[in-house]
Amino acid sequence: MRLVHYTDRVKSQFIKREGLTYSKKSYGYKYDTGAINRILNKYKPEDLPNFIDRDKCIFFYPETCDRLFSKFSEVKIIVDTRYLDHSRLFVASFQIAQRIWVDVVEAPYTGEHSGIPIEISAKEYWDSLTQFNIFEEQLNYMDKAVEILYFNEIPSKYIDIEDEAVNN
Repeated sequence: MRLVHYTDRVKSQFIKREGLTYSKKSYGYKYDTGAINRILNKYKPEDLPNFIDRDKCIFFYPETCDRLFSKFSEVKIIVDTRYLDHSRLFVASFQIAQRIWVDVVEAPYTGEHSGIPIEISAKEYWDSLTQFNIFEEQLNYMDKAVEILYFNEIPSKYIDIEDEAVNN
């Protein structure tokens, strides 16, 4: 299965050279992602392995759930799962992640909260976490609106970048 990661065009040369890394200082870090990661890491169940850390992961979406991206600001990074360590590849609910994003990032400005306490949303998010191979086996039965988390880095040789400005 091919996975898609979106990122700012300015990061594409670094990624082409170094691969996809979770070292945020290497090529920038979005405030909203950091805020959500702090919340989710705070409520992470103790029985999950130590390597499961949202500050040390790369976010993907299934290519089949592709979204439009702006050619002016983002590039599409594609990785085939056969090149990834499946023991570090997980899937979580996109809807719950989106609810947390709205509560943490948007609600302070709009005043519109989901009405669900953040610790409950965090628990639901972690409860939705499943290994990728299980998701792939049950693809027809599970919610397809997912974010895929890879808790490792990916060398550039396994990455395709879809952006005419970068590929030329």
